[in-house]
Amino acid sequence: MSKNWILVVIALFIFLGCKRSFLKTYSTSKTFHVNNVSFDYLTSKTHLTITDPQKQQVEAIATIRMKKDSVVWINISPGLNIEALRILFTTDSVKIVNKIDKQYYLYTYEELSKKINVKLSLEIVQAILIGNTPFTSKSDSGKLVLKDAYFLLRQQYQSVLIDNYVGSSSSKLERLIIYEQDSTNKLFLNYSNFQLIDHIQVAPFLIAVSLQYKSPEQKINTTDIVLEYKKIELLKRNLRFPFTIPQRYERKY
Repeated sequence: MSKNWILVVIALFIFLGCKRSFLKTYSTSKTFHVNNVSFDYLTSKTHLTITDPQKQQVEAIATIRMKKDSVVWINISPGLNIEALRILFTTDSVKIVNKIDKQYYLYTYEELSKKINVKLSLEIVQAILIGNTPFTSKSDSGKLVLKDAYFLLRQQYQSVLIDNYVGSSSSKLERLIIYEQDSTNKLFLNYSNFQLIDHIQVAPFLIAVSLQYKSPEQKINTTDIVLEYKKIELLKRNLRFPFTIPQRYERKY
């Protein structure tokens, strides 16, 4: 596994870490409701496909565990039961261990914020991975525009614009577009293949992510990431989130 894998994983979650703030709101006569997933503990297994700008593909299996408002734990294996990356998001830090290259990354959220000039939060990472609306709150209800088959909520934080598309029939977040003003950087997320996960709640089993960005050489690059969930379980019992950094590993920044 090359270091590009790690950079893509970090860049994806960093790009998502924007605080919410309304740009413009609209009233609509139709009732707006988002069917977000509620959980205490969640565990899932997903098939992960990353396609780089040169159209080269890397496939892996990712095991994801979450405790609501507390922990996101991700284990990524390219196959043959070989663990490549282990990632841990907690309320105050982000840790990544690269077991192939024997390296690790360790950041506080404050350090990441200074490094990338945007905010990253555990709450937003959890919402993205389960298909919940990450930037809206209860006060958003009814302040949207009805566009085609979607309720559209547009928001802004600093130079970042966020378009939330909630299906008018499904009441689920189906599309999310994040882009910077006066920039070619764009992030597209499409949620589909919605299925029951506990006989009551519905979650997307297919998440297609497209990250468009400008390289240091000023070339427009696109990285595509597809998460195809094989299983999602909501649990009441405690889950384990094992994470250690071997002493011989080199810290990277």
